[in-house]
Amino acid sequence: MAAAPTTPRIMGQVLIALIPAAGVLLWLFGIGVALNLAAATATAAAAEAAAVRLRGRSIRAALGDGSTLVAAAIIALALPPLLPWWIPATAAGIAALLGKHAYGGLGQNAFNPAMVGYVAVLLAFPQAMGLWPAPGLGGAVAAPEAVAYFLGGAQPPMADALTYATPLDR
Repeated sequence: MAAAPTTPRIMGQVLIALIPAAGVLLWLFGIGVALNLAAATATAAAAEAAAVRLRGRSIRAALGDGSTLVAAAIIALALPPLLPWWIPATAAGIAALLGKHAYGGLGQNAFNPAMVGYVAVLLAFPQAMGLWPAPGLGGAVAAPEAVAYFLGGAQPPMADALTYATPLDR
């Protein structure tokens, strides 16, 4: 009888399975996807470490199981590629703290932590969450514009086309 796969192994397989999706999104939407991945991963890992430390458990074991990285990757790939850094960071922090640790940690959560974070930012930032650039081969928005918007969030980058909900005022 074969031994049951361990959580780190399963989460590693999930991360590997997400690579094609990340590659296609990078190809179609550009560097904004990678920026979302970086912000979500860093914030999720920091929130996970803080929560585990407050609970008096091993930070190394908690981060080593890979569940936080999977949640961060799912969040980042579900978000529009043109967002200021604080939106993917907020989603990842909420996913780790409220979606996972408020219920007791790995395997105890009532909802998928990644989707808890996604819904939170969808409700908090509806206009930004509906702003998607038209896909373009090699990225729809130039990298310098995407990075400037990611870091500052002042004005959405110019693209050939943007899609978002329009008000029904007529």
